[in-house]
Amino acid sequence: MKRMLLKSYYKILLLASLCCTSLWLNAQEGVYVSSSRPSSYLGLSIAGGEANRIATKTSPVNNRAGWVADISCYYEFHHRSWLWGIGLGLAFDNVNDTVATFTDSFLRNDIDGEIVDYQYVYTSYRERQRMMNVTIPIYVGVNINHIYAILGARIDIPMETRYDVDATMYTQGVYPWSITPVASKGINDFSSLGFYREQPYTYSNEYEGYMHITPFAEVGYEFLTTSKINMRAGAYVAYAIPVIKSEKVALADYSAVNTNPHTQTLENLKEKISWNPLALSDKYTSLPYKLEVGVKLSVQFNVTVRGGKCMCEE
Repeated sequence: MKRMLLKSYYKILLLASLCCTSLWLNAQEGVYVSSSRPSSYLGLSIAGGEANRIATKTSPVNNRAGWVADISCYYEFHHRSWLWGIGLGLAFDNVNDTVATFTDSFLRNDIDGEIVDYQYVYTSYRERQRMMNVTIPIYVGVNINHIYAILGARIDIPMETRYDVDATMYTQGVYPWSITPVASKGINDFSSLGFYREQPYTYSNEYEGYMHITPFAEVGYEFLTTSKINMRAGAYVAYAIPVIKSEKVALADYSAVNTNPHTQTLENLKEKISWNPLALSDKYTSLPYKLEVGVKLSVQFNVTVRGGKCMCEE
């Protein structure tokens, strides 16, 4: 975990250093020109806000609010009231999902060789997913009296994706001759038969994320601080759309768990059970979309050069 965070910090520092160095060098040659003339800008922006996955109505997943943060460099071309831009950045997402109570069941033999419907009963399940994406935004907009509006789309390319699971579960058995499941509850203890009391489980892993195409809109106000530097403050909304289809897998993976009724143990279950990423599991009928709402701050450097001569505002 610490190694992953350090790698992320180093990438942020490297990107920010390269952007700032490029901005400073180019700003030395920049000149201020009238808005009626074409002009070029290099900028650095920081954005952050709330992120929510969106599931279908038939999904048992409950989506909770997470957060998103983004740092990026960009180039903009201005002509009259119009602007066009392209950028490169790093985005960090942290989303949370929970699943309503659910049960996984399998037919197997018990310790006496009798067929039993062996059930894993989840009373709570929560997943936190952390993602780092390379982002490439492309957009067009207008700027009238320092009020700007932008429409565009960005490509989100996953670099690192990690998820952490916190679950609470117990096991029980349902026999054809019994209406009531056999479970270790209260004074009843059937752990020797493989029916374990409610226990907390934790699990962490990484997986290869999937790319998004993310349309976005932004509006705000531009502050003209000097002849060479502008600042922006705005609000944005974005809607991330997955661009691949994935084959759904079971959420829980019991393949490594010892199911021999004579040798199974709770310790083995806790050690060997694993879970797949919730977004790729059969708990979602399709890959989830993601809605982002946040604020954005930007600084722009005018890097327009006209034949090496200063072009002053007329």
